[in-house]
Amino acid sequence: MRILTVKKPGNSSLVAVIVPVGSRTETNRIKGVSHFIEHLCFKGTQTRTAREIALAIEQYGGIINAYTGTEVTCYWAVVGNRYLTHAKKVIVDMVTNSTFPIREINKEREVVIQELKMYQDDPSSYVYDLFNKTFFQQIPNSGLAQSTIGTEFSLRSLSRRDILQYYREHYQEYLHRAEPTLLVIQGGQSVQYDAPILLTPERPLEEFGHVNFQFPTTQFVTESRADISQTALLLGKYQYTESEILTTALQLELLSAIFNTMSGRLFTTVREKNNLVYRVQFTSEIFTDGLIYWGVGLGLDSDKIPKARQLINQELTRPVTDTEIKTAVQHLLGRHALTYDNLSSLSQTIVGATLLGYDYRQVIDCQSYKQLLGEASKTVKQFQKDMNFQNNLTVGVLPK
Repeated sequence: MRILTVKKPGNSSLVAVIVPVGSRTETNRIKGVSHFIEHLCFKGTQTRTAREIALAIEQYGGIINAYTGTEVTCYWAVVGNRYLTHAKKVIVDMVTNSTFPIREINKEREVVIQELKMYQDDPSSYVYDLFNKTFFQQIPNSGLAQSTIGTEFSLRSLSRRDILQYYREHYQEYLHRAEPTLLVIQGGQSVQYDAPILLTPERPLEEFGHVNFQFPTTQFVTESRADISQTALLLGKYQYTESEILTTALQLELLSAIFNTMSGRLFTTVREKNNLVYRVQFTSEIFTDGLIYWGVGLGLDSDKIPKARQLINQELTRPVTDTEIKTAVQHLLGRHALTYDNLSSLSQTIVGATLLGYDYRQVIDCQSYKQLLGEASKTVKQFQKDMNFQNNLTVGVLPK
């Protein structure tokens, strides 16, 4: 097993097994299987029951959990430093030795369906699924067209055979071919970084639908519900970047710092000056093949939608100034220190860097990160133009 170790001052440690597979690799028929397997790995191994897995970490005051994204699944635990070796054994065991008993599959299926319904009942969450469904409906079987959790139909259709086949193909074969990567953020006194380990598997671009997809013909799609009083709105787009991925990631961070925060453009204009919303937030994501997602999510009264769309487009496209860029760099450098002190945030930064194929030490080391931000800030004005923010898709879940 390859162990990627980061040592930093602190009384707690994090251990995580990282598997570079997520919902993007799924067809419609097995949609949600990556997330389902994440749940099932907690349900028993050859040596531990589900309760014993949880108790093995929680009896020492630790936290054990996992998450499934579009291109990665991560199983992690945070414990006091003295229990790190024990936590390693538990996390590795649950990922590599899960037994997937049929009884647990059928029980957990109902749990995952309840999780799906929970998000579907929340318009501010469901609007993201509606956005993806609308944007990628032109690409048959796109892994991005449906929720990471799947659909109730796909979840009820998944058999133990489907689950085991997917586990063998995307877990066991990867773990056998590349060896499982264990991330360890070890608390203590010293600071030390291992050499980077790149997680990105070699995948043909056509697997992800890199096929010059066309922008949806309509730019405003809505659904209505009888049990809500506010519209959940999302403006955004998917597009490909031609730039180097690390540079693009840093430029998105800079724009996010300019658009977000209580002193940022969107909050200042849409909320403070015009009082249209309680929340408004710019989010973005970059994928291993250079695909970019960006979106602005907000909640507001339906009659205020035209005004909000106008103001958001105005703020996204208004050229950023030198002062804004300088402030954004300063903000990100300050936030960097907070990220380093938070094990969960630090681990996600490392996982994201290695998944996208660049050396995580570049964004963990403060001086290196400062230099990279400085370089990215020189081209962020052109990057904003290239993003073509005014050409976006808007989806909304409106009250009837």
